[in-house]
Amino acid sequence: MPRPLRVEYPGAYYHIRHRLRSNPALFKTPSPYLIFLDLIGKVSQLFELECLVFCLTPKEFHLLIRTPHGQLSKAMKQLFGGFAKKMTGLTHQKGPFFIDRYKAILIDPDWISDISSIIHWMPVTLKKATTPEAYPWSSIGAYIAPTDAGWLQTRFILNQFDKKNPYLAYKTFMAQGVPAELVKFYKRKKKASVLGSDAFVTQITEKTKTRRIEKAPTPDMDTLIQSTAEILGEPIAHILASRRGRLNPQLGRSCAMYLCRHLGRHTITDIAKKFNVSHYSTVSVRIRRFRAVLQKNPRLKAKLDLLVKTAGKFKIHSPAV
Repeated sequence: MPRPLRVEYPGAYYHIRHRLRSNPALFKTPSPYLIFLDLIGKVSQLFELECLVFCLTPKEFHLLIRTPHGQLSKAMKQLFGGFAKKMTGLTHQKGPFFIDRYKAILIDPDWISDISSIIHWMPVTLKKATTPEAYPWSSIGAYIAPTDAGWLQTRFILNQFDKKNPYLAYKTFMAQGVPAELVKFYKRKKKASVLGSDAFVTQITEKTKTRRIEKAPTPDMDTLIQSTAEILGEPIAHILASRRGRLNPQLGRSCAMYLCRHLGRHTITDIAKKFNVSHYSTVSVRIRRFRAVLQKNPRLKAKLDLLVKTAGKFKIHSPAV
């Protein structure tokens, strides 16, 4: 029986679970956990993922993520493949590190807080800790006390609680345990690939019935760069060339990168190669700064809107700012 297609679309939330092959000795040191956490940070930047919750145990890894631009499969391949490669080099272990392929459950946005709870309770469920707070390799610490979360995105969940003290409110929420409905769902051997309200499940089911399995047409990078040069009045050579210094904002270059990412849906690595950038993080930073400039510059925003129409009638996927 063929595996069901994963539902992927911009802005989707997923509970990711990947089971590891038994090797208790390997996880007696912090190294595997630190390696994986470092990779989450890098993959989050590369694919602009939002990791909301994580829990890493010797038996299985759990993540709660949002994909602003889709690309779930590519991101998870980079993450889990990169971890296996690093661990093979470190331990010289033969054979795969993971059992089968990872599981991805599409989550109703209204259920995110409850899913975070079940993930944070996972160490207790797997008998690795007596309380969620006692387990060091999960994101629970960032939800019950102010901390430098780094790449971890806690705001979406914490904003659903008391604004005066969301950390205490979340801790109280955790103390209530996991809803019985979710416990029942996760105990099933064969779980559905979508979890949420009846309305959400119906909506996703209808989408998968009617959608055509083909890529939507997107403009190539050369087209976007040429359109940028024409509308902004900058030579293509200037857009492709990197110049340092605050006196060289290079709005044309930033605009072209932005369009390549959010209109053309090209990967950060491909954009870095096209614009002769040595590291993909430079592209992410430039795009993020361009978003901030757009908010304060209506004339530039008007030109961007014109660029979208000029490059072709494609809907731009506005990123979360």
